[in-house]
Amino acid sequence: MSPPRLFLADLADDGYSYKVDCPYAVTRTDAPPATVAEMGHDALFRVTLFRHGLECGACDLAEAFAQVGEVPESAEECRHLEVQRKQAAMRARRN
Repeated sequence: MSPPRLFLADLADDGYSYKVDCPYAVTRTDAPPATVAEMGHDALFRVTLFRHGLECGACDLAEAFAQVGEVPESAEECRHLEVQRKQAAMRARRN
């Protein structure tokens, strides 16, 4: 089976959409500019890959994680990153 593909797309508000696509599932994370500036592309891709692994369950994500850095140490770390992403998005909306 081929590894999932990673896509990065611009959003209308200058944010980015991070997408992981495989034959079984697609997982997408949208981030406003403030979140991207705070966390960086690689961290946002890691969160999206981690979520994809939970949602899909059929992919070998090793090659995809090799492209964007280390696999999160635990589900707790991924939850922490996701909370950071949501908080940054909330701050961006308030500003």
